[in-house]
Amino acid sequence: MEIGDTGVEILSEYSLLDIETLDLQENYVSPLGAMILSEKTKWKNLKTLCLSKNRIGHKGARVLSKNGSWTKLTELDLSYNSIFSKGVTALSKSNLTEDVQ
Repeated sequence: MEIGDTGVEILSEYSLLDIETLDLQENYVSPLGAMILSEKTKWKNLKTLCLSKNRIGHKGARVLSKNGSWTKLTELDLSYNSIFSKGVTALSKSNLTEDVQ
């Protein structure tokens, strides 16, 4: 069962201050869901974010790249999201991917 953007919005309403891993692969998350996630600046312990096989696209990658709070992020999986060069460029220029392996 996919949670989609609505599920992401509901999930984002929880504080989850100590969350370290968030796996939302294959959940029909769109750029809107990526925007909702990127606004979660209190998730300072997030180390792993898996959004593989969603519908993030380059717009979603760009909004995710603007989150400056996930400083502990070491794993980011955006595979199979059609982020193309625009999204890759935004991510590579951001602080978000500074420590990502």
